[in-house]
Amino acid sequence: MISRGLSELEIVHGFDSHSFHSCTVAGFSCTCGPHSTGGSFAYSYAGRMIDRLGLRANFNSVKPFITAHGGLNTSAESTAMYHSQFFGLGLEHSATTCSADFAELSTELWITGQPNQVVTTATSTSASFYTQEGEEVSIFAAGAMTSAATSSTSTGYSVSATYTPQSFPLNSANRYIRMVVAPSLWSTGCGTLPLMTQGGMIFGDPDETPRSSQRGRVAVTSACSS
Repeated sequence: MISRGLSELEIVHGFDSHSFHSCTVAGFSCTCGPHSTGGSFAYSYAGRMIDRLGLRANFNSVKPFITAHGGLNTSAESTAMYHSQFFGLGLEHSATTCSADFAELSTELWITGQPNQVVTTATSTSASFYTQEGEEVSIFAAGAMTSAATSSTSTGYSVSATYTPQSFPLNSANRYIRMVVAPSLWSTGCGTLPLMTQGGMIFGDPDETPRSSQRGRVAVTSACSS
């Protein structure tokens, strides 16, 4: 097995841990609130600015990624509820650290609606259709969330279990880049549980340069702008 390709990768933290809610609630950010980076995503949050000059090599591609998890609401089996958690993911670049100067990069590669995976236990024993046999075959059932109404009384959680983000070429990218995250929560009213997210970037395809070469004394990542 040749592991050289993986050894050349560099991972940089790109999106601080954040709690999102479907409504304006103290301590959480609203997924449909006034904050927006503009452009392709109506409601989105920008990640940390990464200075490519501070990386150990000149990387020619990058994959932004996020991890997300949340809880599940339950309801009476006669009550339909909307409950889904998914996110969009993109990349911006700029020649300066001014937030207003960032522009979208390769929007055709952006992820517009990646659903979380839902993992549930068997339907609650209080449900009229509960059976021991059903519990044995359905416990820890998993699948992609949808925006369809549900009346499940199951308990469980949601998680961004697996997905394949696109690799962005950096040939035409400016010095500074940042990821853009657009979380979406479908819920009945404000009753949904929060969605917790954080993320980063995986840099690859470095130029053939000595690893010991100094590229610059700069901060690799920063949440501040000028």
